[in-house]
Amino acid sequence: MKRNLVAGFLLLAIAGAAFAGNMEVGAVNYTPAPAIPGGYMDLYVHVNNNSGVDAKGVVFSLDLDSADVGSTAPFYLDANQAGLRQIGDVRANQSAIVKFRLRVGSQASDGTYTINLEVGEDGKIGKSVPYAIKVQGRRPLLSISDAGPAEVTVGRNTPLVLTIKNTGSNEAFNLTIGLSEERTVTSTGIIVEREIIPMGAANASLDSLGPAASKEVRIPILINPGADARAYFIPIKFEFYDSNKTKYTDTQYVGVKVISPAEIDASLAQIKPALVAGQESAITIDIYNTGMGAAKYMRAKAAGDFGAFRQGEYFIGSLESDDSSSIKIEVQPANDVKPGAHYIDLELAYKDQFGEPFTLKKRLNVTVLSAQQASQGGIGLIPIIMAALLLIAGGGYYMYNRRKGK
Repeated sequence: MKRNLVAGFLLLAIAGAAFAGNMEVGAVNYTPAPAIPGGYMDLYVHVNNNSGVDAKGVVFSLDLDSADVGSTAPFYLDANQAGLRQIGDVRANQSAIVKFRLRVGSQASDGTYTINLEVGEDGKIGKSVPYAIKVQGRRPLLSISDAGPAEVTVGRNTPLVLTIKNTGSNEAFNLTIGLSEERTVTSTGIIVEREIIPMGAANASLDSLGPAASKEVRIPILINPGADARAYFIPIKFEFYDSNKTKYTDTQYVGVKVISPAEIDASLAQIKPALVAGQESAITIDIYNTGMGAAKYMRAKAAGDFGAFRQGEYFIGSLESDDSSSIKIEVQPANDVKPGAHYIDLELAYKDQFGEPFTLKKRLNVTVLSAQQASQGGIGLIPIIMAALLLIAGGGYYMYNRRKGK
């Protein structure tokens, strides 16, 4: 008898299972995707009855803070919504759709959050499925897409030209772009001045900048005269607001090459003795640097149209700012060279602090004298005789007028 009762209960259980549905969580989607902090999203869940038997008393529950998955999802149900939904009966091999409207926390960080989707029948939860929702703030993001000039000169004012692009998904308002503070204070209290400082209006401003839009701003800057010639990072500070009047700040950097160019020139200092055909002479040329930077590894080449130079190339080395040097060229004008105007072609090659090569070419004018001019100190006989005659004539005219007046 007992065996018959046990068998009866087993048959009833098997029969109940055979005539129960098989509820599963099906397709899930949400919009907008990704979800936006401070906004709303609609969640759609398909619950499927994967059985040939109708499911009775189907229920669905939305678990937004499940300890099972460690969720700290920043999603909240509206006050007029319940997390547990009574769906009712779902026919065999059919599905139902459950919709929830959720609010996303305004302080939610960008990331992916997991919630639990739970379904069952006969009024009881039977299965739970984790589901991930991505949150990404719809906010403006500013970046420097272009910057110039690539080179700036020590001691000079120049506009720093920046192209600002909004790479975010929301419009930026009341933008302020400027250089970061012009000085810093170390942990020991020492004030360190920056070598690059803003001049005049230290900040540029824009009323707004839409998504994917770009605008150009100009910030006048000065390179301190004592700045070293090298590469610098300039900190650029941004302040702006989104459409919800949330304030954002950011600091980005642009690189510039600060140069301190040398300014090289040369002139004739001395020719001793005077240049005469067939006679040796020494020409001294002064070379000087009036620029802010040094000229390094300087070499000089010299050639002329009046004779052969004993040495054609000279090594000078470094020529610092406000410094000078000289070279002495030994030359013997050709025996058949014509007296008169001639020239020396001087070429100066050097490098700056970055190793960039520079070349200065200059033509210096000289005069080659004849032997007769040289013996007379460089002045011909005819001009001397003419000067003497003029002096005698002038004196005679003066004496004549004086006697006539008496």
